[in-house]
Amino acid sequence: MRILIWLRNDLRLHDHEPLYRALENKADVILLYCFDPRQFGETSFGFEKTGAYRAQFLLETIADLRQSLQARGSNLVIRQGKPEEEIAQSLV
Repeated sequence: MRILIWLRNDLRLHDHEPLYRALENKADVILLYCFDPRQFGETSFGFEKTGAYRAQFLLETIADLRQSLQARGSNLVIRQGKPEEEIAQSLV
């Protein structure tokens, strides 16, 4: 069984319920994070949705997550684009 887990806001592994359940069922797990360009646009009031410090924190968090997974013999698929399109392409 192969399971795709789309990581969005919960980027911790130690208490991630869907990941725990997938591993419990001995599934082949694919972890995916998608940088959605809509997260980095402006609000209707002209404010940035994601400022420079938040963006830097996110980049560092994703890099750390990927390194942690690779140290455990796994990996993190990273895509840039609309998740509904990128996830569909990843499944092909």
